[in-house]
Amino acid sequence: MSYPVAKADLRAGREWQRWKSSALPEAVNLVPFASGFGHDHTWNRSEGSPPAAADNPRTLGLHWWSGGGIRCSHFIGAVRLGEGADAPCLCVRPKVERLDLAAVFAAVLAAPPTQTGVEFHRLFGCDPAQAPIEGVELPQLTLLEVTAYLYCLAQFARRHLREDFRRVEENLVGRVRGRVRIADQVRENLVRARADRMVCEFTVLGRDTLENRILKAALAAGLRWLHQQPRSVLPDAVWHWGALGRAALTAVPVQRIAPREWKTARRYGAMRHYAEPLALAELVLTRLHLDPSGCATKGQHTLPFFLDGNRLFEAWVGVCLGYADCQPEAQRERCFSLPNEYRWKLRPDFLVSLEDKVGRAIVDAKYKPGKPGNGDLTRDVRKKNAKNAKERRGAGRRRVSEGWAANRVLVGPTPGAGCQGQGTRWPSGSISSVASIRAVEYIGSPGAL
Repeated sequence: MSYPVAKADLRAGREWQRWKSSALPEAVNLVPFASGFGHDHTWNRSEGSPPAAADNPRTLGLHWWSGGGIRCSHFIGAVRLGEGADAPCLCVRPKVERLDLAAVFAAVLAAPPTQTGVEFHRLFGCDPAQAPIEGVELPQLTLLEVTAYLYCLAQFARRHLREDFRRVEENLVGRVRGRVRIADQVRENLVRARADRMVCEFTVLGRDTLENRILKAALAAGLRWLHQQPRSVLPDAVWHWGALGRAALTAVPVQRIAPREWKTARRYGAMRHYAEPLALAELVLTRLHLDPSGCATKGQHTLPFFLDGNRLFEAWVGVCLGYADCQPEAQRERCFSLPNEYRWKLRPDFLVSLEDKVGRAIVDAKYKPGKPGNGDLTRDVRKKNAKNAKERRGAGRRRVSEGWAANRVLVGPTPGAGCQGQGTRWPSGSISSVASIRAVEYIGSPGAL
């Protein structure tokens, strides 16, 4: 079985786009990549079990669609379908046209994790083991990658920045330290009648290590590029993270990183926490081939990377709820008491505080085109009803009331007026609860909720 797609079409994809088959001889067969490819990749090792095809970032969610054909899912980015520099490239753009991707990304990272429920390694990732990709045309790609690195470096420097011993050779005056270098002492001091000096070799504990030099080189390149951009397009949080990284690496000199030094940098054992920032540092240095004036050269490359659009939108809803002073709690498992005395254990996207008479409400983010409708709420209730019926075993035979849906809010990624539905026919009969449905303008302004 085959599903060939032209290489040029693979570079111009969008989220949830169905790929059109092609009869060109150089077309790429997508069938092997839509069924289990890359499940053992680094991006999937944090998951307890192999992910579904639509949730596999290694292939940007290539999966078989029930409507027929193969399509991408909710991932944005660029990857290579296969191994080696000759493997075809897959590039996917955001489905929302007017999205300020860098502003949304920076706002999500700047918000507390309890408000957004986001984990950085599941939101964004890059793979330095794959060959770089040239000609990736995504909006604000350079700013997005620099923002990801500066945030990761700022978080890394808080807890995991390490010091190490390094050898230093110095011509000391009036003292001896460490081991005396006899040959250098004769050449530098004795033949010049400098009896008060001694060439010594000793070790010094400090942050001037190879790994920290790589981080400092990427930091200097990123800040240099940021200073060339208009201030109006740069989020304030980016400068804050850059200042934190620069303060942590003050004692580290800036130098050019040789290709062989990437192979000798330590990423395992006690230095395992360096793996992610070093990968992002290589991502930035690969992207920013800077000329002497500080401007990025043409023909930019980028390492394969992914950005989870679904997690990004859910976290953006949390940012908007916090801006609206709703005190959101993200991805927290709780037990809810229902009017029929059942207790359900749920992990909603967000739990927000409303007025005193209303109490609290469940907010569910729906990353899909258009406004969320009553059908989305129906599917959610059916899914939760079936899940809790299995957990309650025999008690699930009786229809459970959907009274909890009275304070349930659905949020979609496109602007539009709110709508309400009443008396919807559920499997268990007619209910009188009202489900409020809203849409947030997903363009980069948290006041749009």
